[in-house]
Amino acid sequence: MLYAPDFVANSGGVVHCLCVESLGMSSPEVLARIARIGDTLREVFELARSRSISTAAAAEELAARRLEHVSRQSPPARR
Repeated sequence: MLYAPDFVANSGGVVHCLCVESLGMSSPEVLARIARIGDTLREVFELARSRSISTAAAAEELAARRLEHVSRQSPPARR
């Protein structure tokens, strides 16, 4: 049985809300981002297979990598 971690598989709603309400993106842009969820799941499955870890662990590792990448690109928060 292949398990798709829920926070990846169900992320379309969050992506839609963030992109439309916060970033003001157009519907085609948002739909393109949502369509890439399948690519992310394939990446999770490949990482899990190649490292012999669970898909949950692979999804968490991928999420941590992406957050680290974004945090390095973001300007420091104002106080």
